[in-house]
Amino acid sequence: MEQSLIDEADRCVQCGLCLPHCPTYNLSLSEAESPRGRIALIRAMASGALSISKSLNAHLSRCLGCRACEAVCPSEVNYGGLLDNGRAWMRQHPTGKIKNDRLTSFLIHTFTKPNRLQFLGRWLARYQGSALQGMVRTSKILGHGKLRGLEEDLPSVPTQSPLQQDYPTPGLSRGTVGLFTGCASSLFGRDVIVAAIYVLNRCGYSVHIPQDQTCCGALHQHYGEPQIARRHCESNIAAFSKPGVDAIISLASGCGATLSEYGTLATQKGSAKSFVNKHYDISDFLNHISWPKGVQCAPLKETVAIHEPCTMRNVLRCEQAPYQLLKRIPELEIKPLEQNDQCCGAAGLYNVIHPQLAASLGAQKREHLSTSGATVLVTSNIGCAMQLGAVIRKTSLNIRVAHPIELVAQQLGKGRDTKNEGHL
Repeated sequence: MEQSLIDEADRCVQCGLCLPHCPTYNLSLSEAESPRGRIALIRAMASGALSISKSLNAHLSRCLGCRACEAVCPSEVNYGGLLDNGRAWMRQHPTGKIKNDRLTSFLIHTFTKPNRLQFLGRWLARYQGSALQGMVRTSKILGHGKLRGLEEDLPSVPTQSPLQQDYPTPGLSRGTVGLFTGCASSLFGRDVIVAAIYVLNRCGYSVHIPQDQTCCGALHQHYGEPQIARRHCESNIAAFSKPGVDAIISLASGCGATLSEYGTLATQKGSAKSFVNKHYDISDFLNHISWPKGVQCAPLKETVAIHEPCTMRNVLRCEQAPYQLLKRIPELEIKPLEQNDQCCGAAGLYNVIHPQLAASLGAQKREHLSTSGATVLVTSNIGCAMQLGAVIRKTSLNIRVAHPIELVAQQLGKGRDTKNEGHL
């Protein structure tokens, strides 16, 4: 791995065009917190000129992995892969392993295991609906650290209604899509899953939800455990290989970004290529198909600000898809949230691991939200929705957070054609 790290790092010509686009550099103005600074650190580590240390780990850990630098790099440095491999090198090197802290490891190995996630969901729902939550907060038993911040920022857990394996469209079927539900989305975004099934059914598509699908692998890939990420990758490729699945749909752009790069993770390149070629973000897919006549959204007189997740802008490169999809709703005023080119601070587990930095980035979004005039904030990533939702709750802004598919389902429901009703 050493030589591959050095070779990729050597593609960087240290031009500095990435600096204005890097959130952590903009906050710190430190070269070590910039893409080219981190590239230099990784190269020095791989060549043996720099020892693995907690200080080195801190610089790499503070990178959000937003990959905004990739989008503007004239040398086309694969910064995301370089960062992931550099972190993995530190986790696995025999002379100086740097492990994830206990909270990070706990979250990774809870969210990526369905049984543990279901148990956590049931426990959280009971906790949030009881007097215990108030007692915990009043007693300050969680202290003032990361655990307390995590508890305060968690949104309410929606009803965990069981999902079927298949949702056939009631009318003439135009095909079958496989729906990737994800980890955090399964727990906190169940309403988004329900909305997606409803809209896809209304558009004439049967929905297949493989029961043996697993985590996309993003958390393991980004936190130094590529072997486990590869196992998730290959499990999902097998799960979605059912004959007759015409497309694979993801709802969270964070998951979608990883799914779109399965070609670099999987050992079986042919099956990975087939998977990637079938994969779409939900908004992108609905923009590519022709909608049945009579399936129309009712008007909605509201102002919507669209947040563009980094994974949608810099990896999937389909950030315009939600705008195009929401144009199907008459009378809806749609505007981009200011500074969409800057990360909100969610970035997987970043807002748990680096709460102060994440809060600084969230504060920037708060200012733009407060002046947006929007009553709804739309985002296509569950992590961003949780981060921005916490920002909104703390500042008492009268703005609700939604996935674009939720608005479409809401307005289709109000103008629905009962002949094309779904099974939810």
